Amino acid sequence: MLDRHAADQNFSEAEMKETKRWFFQENIRLEQQRKELEERQAQFEQQKKEFQRTQDKADIQNRMLRRQLDNEKKLFEMKWKVLEDELRHLAEDKQRMEEERKSYQALKDNRPQSGVHYEMFFIGVNNRQTLKKRYKDLIKIFHPDNLSGDKTTLQEINREYDTLKQIFI
Repeated sequence: MLDRHAADQNFSEAEMKETKRWFFQENIRLEQQRKELEERQAQFEQQKKEFQRTQDKADIQNRMLRRQLDNEKKLFEMKWKVLEDELRHLAEDKQRMEEERKSYQALKDNRPQSGVHYEMFFIGVNNRQTLKKRYKDLIKIFHPDNLSGDKTTLQEINREYDTLKQIFI
């Protein structure tokens, strides 16, 4: 029995050594895993901080871009209003020019064939400087390249201008 008890003790001592060795190896393995997990956690925290910085930068840039977009929208609306106003003024100017052109045409159609021709376009002109100014204004209005331009009217203006130029020498 002693032998058996000794065998049990030997066996249990051998088992104990094996168990101790296994526990030691398992402890080392667990310690390595713990270190790896700590490293991963540190990397995760670093990535989290980096992501937060990136997100903060993106938020700042997004706010700046929204502000810039709002400013550009306001500027566009102001420019649009100016364009609408100018278009309205141009339409009014065009209508006035058309009415003036019609009145000149009516004067031309109603005047007698004989008589002074320069009275139609150059009414109220009494010196050379006023004559030049009126001529330039009429050319701007009735030049054929303009929308309200007319070649025959321009020829009539030139004839009257030449006549008056001779008078005011």
